[in-house]
Amino acid sequence: MNIVLANGTLVHCSANENPDLFWGMLGAGSNFGVVTSFEMNTFAPPANLTWFVANLPLKKENAVAGLSALQDYALNTMPAELNMRVVGTQRNTQLEGIYYGNKTELQAALAPLLNQTGGNILQSGTTDWPGSLQHFATMSLNQTHPHNEVCPLIYLKVPGSVLTKLTIARDILRQKSRTQRSERSGRAELRRLLVRPRQKRFGRLVFPA
Repeated sequence: MNIVLANGTLVHCSANENPDLFWGMLGAGSNFGVVTSFEMNTFAPPANLTWFVANLPLKKENAVAGLSALQDYALNTMPAELNMRVVGTQRNTQLEGIYYGNKTELQAALAPLLNQTGGNILQSGTTDWPGSLQHFATMSLNQTHPHNEVCPLIYLKVPGSVLTKLTIARDILRQKSRTQRSERSGRAELRRLLVRPRQKRFGRLVFPA
């Protein structure tokens, strides 16, 4: 990557060139300089990717043992081709993720964990790289639009008379909100005074019923 340092110097850094700066930029880039360009090492997308949902039947009695088995699997057995997360609710515990390979290879990769915990694969599907991204996306991957497209929710022309009315309405609502807060504060102070303990002649405290 190319970086402009605080003194205005433009430097290039990588794992072999200025490695100390490269290491720092990977963790806290804004503290060391401004990146003007990146250089990426890309890789060919895999032909097959399999998304999946697996169930782990964890209950109160076996939850500790099941989570321990999951931790051991993630640290010692889980292959690099597997990526997943744990989703837990009051009713169930599931694994959601994706495997760089086909369904048969996925089943073999998850078998050590599922056999130990009694889990099973609920759903799975094999697709390509764009398909895997679309599966986990919450919206369309196609986010292109004409450069001159205007979003009506962002750019809105309001006539001066309407703007004046909106400003007046806003001020009225603000004043009403302040008045309501003041009334609530007054009621709270009144309640505090009413329930304040009264002291009798003999020094004993008497609290109202």
